[in-house]
Amino acid sequence: MQAIALPARASLFPRLEIALLFGLSVVYLVRSLWRAQPVQSAEPFFRNLGRLLVALVLISCYVFIFPRIGFFTATFVFIPVFSFVIGFRDAKTLLLGAVLFTVSAWVVFVVLLGRRLPPEALLSAIFGGGA
Repeated sequence: MQAIALPARASLFPRLEIALLFGLSVVYLVRSLWRAQPVQSAEPFFRNLGRLLVALVLISCYVFIFPRIGFFTATFVFIPVFSFVIGFRDAKTLLLGAVLFTVSAWVVFVVLLGRRLPPEALLSAIFGGGA
């Protein structure tokens, strides 16, 4: 409701986020109803405490490092590394997921919202300027 009172450009992100959350919630609801199965009991919430701790360490490292090397570079590296550590092994899918998410984040923040993010250290080193 507060997003309606904001200027048009400022309200774009909250409205986009709400629409995306609503749409994905509907998809998730339909999917869960479509594939409904009996509830399994006595299954532990955390199957592997070691993986959970490694995941928390990786997330902490990501949060610490992305302001220094750039959001897009850190995100592109983080997605496949994190996915691999938690057990996903298909290299093509890991790379494709990293590329798609990083490009999507760039489109949302830079193209749609017109927000400049801190310069990417890797691109600055390669091209000699801000990216």
